[in-house]
Amino acid sequence: MEEGPETNEERDLIDQTDFYDEDSLELDDSMVVGDPNYIMPPVISVSIPSYDGEAPYSFDVIVEKVSGDYSKPYLGGFRHKLTSQTFHHSATQTVEMMGSQWSEDMYDHVRTRETQTVVEKTRCVQTGRECGTQMDRRGIFLDTTKDKPLVTRSSDYFTSDQLWQLRREKVLVIQTEWRGYLGRRRAWTMRETLAMRQQEEDIEQMERQEKQRESEEAEVKKRVDPRSREEFSQLYNELHTWRKSEIEKINETADTEEDRIEMMQELLERQTRVLQMIDQMKVQALRDSAHKRRETMLKLMAEPKVWESSDGKVTTVHTPFTTRANELLTLYTALTAPITTTEERLDVLLHIKHTVTEFKSLLTTNITDLVNREADLLNRGRSFKSMESLRTRLRNSFIQFMETPEYNPQVNEFLGLNNR
Repeated sequence: MEEGPETNEERDLIDQTDFYDEDSLELDDSMVVGDPNYIMPPVISVSIPSYDGEAPYSFDVIVEKVSGDYSKPYLGGFRHKLTSQTFHHSATQTVEMMGSQWSEDMYDHVRTRETQTVVEKTRCVQTGRECGTQMDRRGIFLDTTKDKPLVTRSSDYFTSDQLWQLRREKVLVIQTEWRGYLGRRRAWTMRETLAMRQQEEDIEQMERQEKQRESEEAEVKKRVDPRSREEFSQLYNELHTWRKSEIEKINETADTEEDRIEMMQELLERQTRVLQMIDQMKVQALRDSAHKRRETMLKLMAEPKVWESSDGKVTTVHTPFTTRANELLTLYTALTAPITTTEERLDVLLHIKHTVTEFKSLLTTNITDLVNREADLLNRGRSFKSMESLRTRLRNSFIQFMETPEYNPQVNEFLGLNNR
């Protein structure tokens, strides 16, 4: 079926255009035949006349020449009815077509008016198996020897109402199963949500109990083993509060003045014992704090020097002073470590003796005497517990040795940290 132009402009353009193909092209006397000696210039000027009274439009066209053995295919064209000007098919002017291999059957479908104005598509369908039915009639013989009669399984006819009822029953079964599945999934989701919520609550409860236990342990530790000034102040305040409450109880329960005086004396004795315990804990805390500060200072003295270069790299350097401080720190660590065997203790005492004998002073002589005395007691088989006071004196003397700038020059940088 041929489709016509859609708009008036298209109809006017087709009325002014005379399409033709290669077979129907006829040249009359008014047409100019091409000169075989004519040479196409590289650039030609084309002028398109205007039909609305305006000046013609002119432009230059660059001509691309091909080899001599190439024959430009003629693909048809059209002739303008008003100007009798002929136009070739546009495909012959493109570089892609001029450079490709051309054949006649490639463009045999572009020379008709229908193919240039209408887009059509043809589709064929062929089944994979052909079959047909021929009914018996007069004048035709059909062979029925191989025919097989087919009978339904049930003698009762299955009506459309029965089919609708069967479908309805099956749909109800499907709906029941699907709704059951949705219900089970929802219940399972709710159970998982409740289980996760319960688990989170259990974890939070455990964390709260753990924090409460840690807080209680910290409070007990503050009272049993106080370390800071605030902890001791809290103990004194609690003791003062306890004393006031006990005095109120005594005033309420005492029958006579003698009983009151006796109960006050007992309270004073208990308060004195508590104050003595607090003072002992304070002394021990001061010792531990001084020991901790001393160890921190010794570790800082033994650390290498750190310098940062201009390119951002960090360089660590051990100076003779830091090396000396590191050696003394190693001896101090071995001296304060728990004693395991007699041989190891004697080896540590020997290293200390060689270190301090490099200098001649009253302190080094005292350290040498203490080392010799402990070594003699070890060789005699004395118990470790009987030499605790001797080892304390030796440890304190060696600490004094380490904190002297004459024996440990690195101390000069830490003179502001007086740990004694």
